[in-house]
Amino acid sequence: MANQRGFTLIEILVSLAIFAVVVIGALGVLGAAGSGGFLSGFTTGFTTTRAARDITAASVYLQAFQEHAANQAASQGDASINPGAYCAGTGCGSPNLSSAGLGTYPLPSCNVTAECPQPYQLNQWRIDVTIQRWYPCFNTSVTPPAFVKYSTDPGSGCTVDTTKEYLVRLHSTLTWQYRGVTRTLDVDRYLP
Repeated sequence: MANQRGFTLIEILVSLAIFAVVVIGALGVLGAAGSGGFLSGFTTGFTTTRAARDITAASVYLQAFQEHAANQAASQGDASINPGAYCAGTGCGSPNLSSAGLGTYPLPSCNVTAECPQPYQLNQWRIDVTIQRWYPCFNTSVTPPAFVKYSTDPGSGCTVDTTKEYLVRLHSTLTWQYRGVTRTLDVDRYLP
């Protein structure tokens, strides 16, 4: 027991000084000690997280909206969906989405109030919907007639039978703002 010896105070202080120099050097390499480094990235992280949440909310909304439109077309027939451009939300003037023949579908809420109590919503949103009918174009100068392309214009230089077969293209664009930056998300769906 008498031969056991611990560290002296000088040895401990010297080892702590060496450890501090190594840690400060490592933090300097990582950029945590200076401006614009690791610690200043927290606000960027919060903004990126909010943008990711916005994109997730917008994509879930648009996918659900497209499913609703497909079910509406399946139950009432594609002819019940009216071709044209429609809009709802802020900046649309008079919203006309209901005249598209898509039935009623809840629009994103814009404020946390008693009317729309959702804790998370898109700010200053707007949804634009374009409905087009794409008709098959055939070259009738050959026998049998050969399919050329799908066209939105029945008079585009090929023979089109507008009473039989067509695809319905449902293009939805959701636009919203966060911190003054306008963001958009587009979804296309083709209904046979």
